[in-house]
Amino acid sequence: MAAPPPTKQTCAVPADDAATIAGLRQDLAASQQKIADLQHRIDDINAPVYAKYRATEMASYDEKISLYAYRVHLYKGQDFSGAVIMWMSVAVVAVGLILSAAQLIVAMRVGRKDDGTIDVSLTGIKVTSSVTGLIILAMSLAFTYIFIEQVYTIHPPDIHAVAEPQKLNDHPAMGK
Repeated sequence: MAAPPPTKQTCAVPADDAATIAGLRQDLAASQQKIADLQHRIDDINAPVYAKYRATEMASYDEKISLYAYRVHLYKGQDFSGAVIMWMSVAVVAVGLILSAAQLIVAMRVGRKDDGTIDVSLTGIKVTSSVTGLIILAMSLAFTYIFIEQVYTIHPPDIHAVAEPQKLNDHPAMGK
């Protein structure tokens, strides 16, 4: 058989204890009212601070959004200019290969050993030799290597790099 459900029991409280409990309840209510009043005063003091905090956070987010948009703009510009420069370098290398092949074919047809000359002046450099084609080929390949290593590689900007203010003690005016 199941036990009967518990019943709420009440006991009689003496009159002087009841007055004490009633007084404590009044004191508790008064204390809770004072706490609520103090909390409202704190909220009134903190409201402008919290509003400034929220405004600062929103400005920080707006700055991050604009930095990301600027980064996308940089990537798009770098992508376009990279493609233009890449096709220009392909054209330069192709012309270099054609010229080097033409020079080698001419040197093979002539079949004579030419010592060649090098003229250096303020207006430029003039190389006449049977290996001029190889020199052009080497310059074209060097140009391609430098282009791929230095120009075509994407270098993302560091958007988190912020110049830190110089410490006062490290300032030259402070004698250090």
